[in-house]
Amino acid sequence: MRSGIPVRLVWKEAAGTARPIVPGSEQPGLPAAFAEARTAFSQGRYADALRLARAAVQESPDSAQCLTFLGCVLEVSDQTAEAMKVLGQATSLAPDDPEPWRQLGCVFTRSAKSANRFVQAERCFGKAAMLAAHRAIY
Repeated sequence: MRSGIPVRLVWKEAAGTARPIVPGSEQPGLPAAFAEARTAFSQGRYADALRLARAAVQESPDSAQCLTFLGCVLEVSDQTAEAMKVLGQATSLAPDDPEPWRQLGCVFTRSAKSANRFVQAERCFGKAAMLAAHRAIY
């Protein structure tokens, strides 16, 4: 686990209310391992969360929500390169979903060792903001 960096919930604002976003909460039929992974993560059991998130992706490999959550758990577990790869897959599967783009931007920011990573993060955050604004309008 990345020491000194607090794990934070992701919030989505809609219609004047804020609620925690749980990747997959808007898509029924996700594997049971996904819900178990979220629970383990919220309890700080990151090794269990990682194992369960991998199981969820194995069961639903085309689920951008499962991949996005796995990417978050990987990043918190200091597996940045794999987190980038998994989140890249999520953005390919759901190019119009702002959450994978935002999470990828976070990984680029936290792992920035060069100006190029900050540029990549800025592009991801910009794409996420544009998509979120589009969703809010329509």
